[in-house]
Amino acid sequence: MMFLLQRAELGPHPVAPGLPPELEARRVAVIGGKGGMGRCMAGVFADLGHTVIVADLDTGRVVFSLDAQASDSGRLVASGSVTLGGSIGFAVDRGTIRDLDIAAFRGDTTPSRLDADFTASGVAGQPDGMLSDVRLVIRGGRYGSLVLDTMTVDARLGDGRLNATGRALSNAGRADFELSARPFVDVLAYDLDPLRFTDIDLGVLRSDTTLTTSITGTMRGTGRGTSVEQLALDLSVELDSSRVNRQAISRGQASLVLRESRADIDADAAPDIRREQFH
Repeated sequence: MMFLLQRAELGPHPVAPGLPPELEARRVAVIGGKGGMGRCMAGVFADLGHTVIVADLDTGRVVFSLDAQASDSGRLVASGSVTLGGSIGFAVDRGTIRDLDIAAFRGDTTPSRLDADFTASGVAGQPDGMLSDVRLVIRGGRYGSLVLDTMTVDARLGDGRLNATGRALSNAGRADFELSARPFVDVLAYDLDPLRFTDIDLGVLRSDTTLTTSITGTMRGTGRGTSVEQLALDLSVELDSSRVNRQAISRGQASLVLRESRADIDADAAPDIRREQFH
């Protein structure tokens, strides 16, 4: 069977619920195609950019190229492939994000910017059977007074568990972390083991010019849930040599237990000892 489709117009197409309205596709067009069982090329055109898709129906392989720009909110360029069959394989060979205004997508007026590159590959199926690898490299970013120099995250999803490692360098200090989570259970469960932080300046994170800190230490913990009603946390922190304004801290330990909106904090820092409970 042979076919040749020169052009077909299908727009406009409304944006999916929850996405910015500027993502509405003004034109969806199949701009050419031919083949045995079928080979076609389609273009999806919108105000924000365009997408080109080449599908080979004989082999079940779909190759895509995306170039999208949402007004002043940033640009996304990506290319990769999807293989159809008993399971669905996918690969993003190259992904680039430039000048993304993260705050704008949240309806936040805080000045923000993100530049990043990413790759991904995997096999999709049922959530517990999904397998994927993702690498994200942030080349630079800003959110208010926080300036992110670089950040690298490597994540792997398999058997319903997500494992990720990463490193971030910013004007607020450095952080290295290992995280695992079960994102497909009824209540999200996660483990942080460990998060190592170096020379953290809380004044930068809080946009507080009266506070200057250099905090170094390690955090470990477990958690469940994301909403205030569900959230349960068990965290422990060990401080190395640190400083809060002019006060030097030679060592310190702290623990946090959060249950049903109640937080119990136990802290011990040389030379002072503080024990507090908040309700």
